[in-house]
This record gives sequence, structure tokens and C-alpha cells, in this order.
Amino acid sequence: MKIIIASSLLLWSTGASKPILKLSCSTYEEGYKHGVELAHYVWENGEFTCTTISDFEEELHSYEMTNYPTDMDNEKSNACNEGVGAGADDVSEELKKECSSTTNPKCSDGTDCVTCLSNPECTWFQETKKCETGCGLEGCGATVCPSEIDTCEECLGGPGTPASGQWSWSPDANECLTDCMVIADASCYRARSLSDPEGYTPDFCQGFAEALDQCQGKDCQSCTSNSECTWFAELGYCETMC
Repeated sequence: MKIIIASSLLLWSTGASKPILKLSCSTYEEGYKHGVELAHYVWENGEFTCTTISDFEEELHSYEMTNYPTDMDNEKSNACNEGVGAGADDVSEELKKECSSTTNPKCSDGTDCVTCLSNPECTWFQETKKCETGCGLEGCGATVCPSEIDTCEECLGGPGTPASGQWSWSPDANECLTDCMVIADASCYRARSLSDPEGYTPDFCQGFAEALDQCQGKDCQSCTSNSECTWFAELGYCETMC
């Protein structure tokens, strides 16, 4: 549904006219009130919802730019137009906040990384299994889950990175993991973080790859010929650690 302009009133293209506001004013305060009224009118009568709020913003912005442009040659008109934009923008921001609280789960409801990060306001702390907003004494939580990480460097990223030192990397599986406990009998290295200062950083990734290449023995003798490698008889493979 699109807005059209007729004379000095705002009408709807359905043919059902409903005047909303005059297209002129002389002060910022008057313009602000018009902007608030305009935004509410467009939202309520344009059949917009939280899932189409971006369309609402586009519609509102288009109307503002067409009918309330910046006019540096007319001080009163410009003040009015700036007020309209401010009023409409404030309503738009409030609607987005309401939609966010409706469509996104609370951080406290997050029980794992995926459900936690479905709300962009939340971060995930793997060690405590908590979904929270922002940072705390334990540092900052992850803003990306292991399933979205493809490289050792990203996985072992510490504070200040999306991984935030929450994950572990397995060279054998070539996979970023939530925890080393989820993989048995394979090398796994936890990222360094505030809660685990002895963890590993991305600087170790090249060494992991080189060590993995070295431990390619197919039997005990060929495996243990490299002092960095260990042979696992029951599993029949050569590994870099216990």
C-alpha cells in the first residue's frame, strides 16, 4: 500500500482518504509533532508488521525526502522539515525496539549458543553455559557459534574477537568445537581467555597443522619414529598427544 499526496493532505492509494496533516509548518516543534503523527499513521494504516518494518522505514523515509526536504533558503521551512524527520525517526526507533523485544528471546532464555545468539543483543559464555548481554568479570561472550567457524585462527580467537576465547579446536577433526569433551581420542586445544589464561591462541595454529602433517605413521614403528607422535594401537592411528 503506497501513500499519495492530494492537495495539502495525505491520502491513501486505496481510494479511502483520511487527512492526516498539513504539509507546512513554521517551527521545529510543530514539525516534530507532525513527524510523530505521520509515523504512527503510516504504521497503523499501511498494514506493516515487525517482519516488514524495513519496508515501513523505507516508505516513511521516501515520504519525508519528497515532502520535507532540506531547504537552506527558508529557515522556517527547514526548521519544520527537520522536526518532522526527528519526530518520525523517534517513532521508528521505538517501533524497532518493540519488535526486537517481541521477536527475539530474552538472553536469559538461551540454553545453548545457537538459541542464545538468535538474539543479536546476547553473547554466549561456554564455560558457565550462560547467555548474557555485554561483558562482565569473565570477559565477553562469543558472538559466533562453532558451526559458523571454519578455521583454527577464528576458532581460537580470544577476547576482542567474535569467538572471544570460548571455543576449542581439533586439528584431527579440522573442526571448531564447543568443548574438547565432545571429541574422544583426538587432539583438541582450548582457546585462551580470561578464565583460562593457559589456553591457546591463533599463533599456535600453524604449529598444529605442521605437527599433524608429521604424525602420519601407519604403524607403531613409523609413528613413534617422530618423538612428537604417539601410536594408539586400539584405534590404529598416529597422534600428537595423549
